[in-house]
Amino acid sequence: MLAILIDIVVGVLLLAGCLLALIAAVGLHRFPDLFCRMHAATKPATLGMLCIAVAVGIGVASEGYPEAPLTGRRVEGPGPASAAERSLA
Repeated sequence: MLAILIDIVVGVLLLAGCLLALIAAVGLHRFPDLFCRMHAATKPATLGMLCIAVAVGIGVASEGYPEAPLTGRRVEGPGPASAAERSLA
């Protein structure tokens, strides 16, 4: 039951973020002067990206540590040191 509720909240937040980003894009196209366009570019787009970031955070926190999308294996911490780091050692 809780998982379904979390999925609904994440879906609503993602949809709201996408719609706000779309509203910002339409506002950039339709508004006549510079100041109106600046307002359209910043206010809804910032709130939209905030909604998307919160949705991703809730989704990842509810699932635990994420899995790699194509392999299904759990993503571990940082991999082996890079060649540059190994040369310094």
